[in-house]
Amino acid sequence: MNPGIESTKSILMVAEEIPLLHTLSLLLLRAGYLVTSVNGLSQAYSILHLKIHDLLFIDLSSIAYDLSGLITGIRLRHPQIAILMLSSCDNFQPIEMNVVLLMKPVDPVLVLEAVEKQIGPAFFLNT
Repeated sequence: MNPGIESTKSILMVAEEIPLLHTLSLLLLRAGYLVTSVNGLSQAYSILHLKIHDLLFIDLSSIAYDLSGLITGIRLRHPQIAILMLSSCDNFQPIEMNVVLLMKPVDPVLVLEAVEKQIGPAFFLNT
């Protein structure tokens, strides 16, 4: 990292597919974001109790229960957190829940664009 430049944006990445989790985490780390990666929602909830993140990035294949209940529960505790979801099915309606949806297969450029649109650039200049 360059002197005078600090990372200011943190992302909690949730996925059960380990290769996907590692690939997306590395992509976001290389872009300068602070990334915490967890394998499943139970770990994510534990992390969210300890630290507030700017973005929650969830692979929908990690979810085995009611999606609207999940979003509602997250919003109750962290109303300011941006949520980005990755899915392979197109029947999910993210606009109704103020959630951004990215479709699989993953395009790294689109991932970075969506993250920056949700929470801004990873760095700011510390003068």
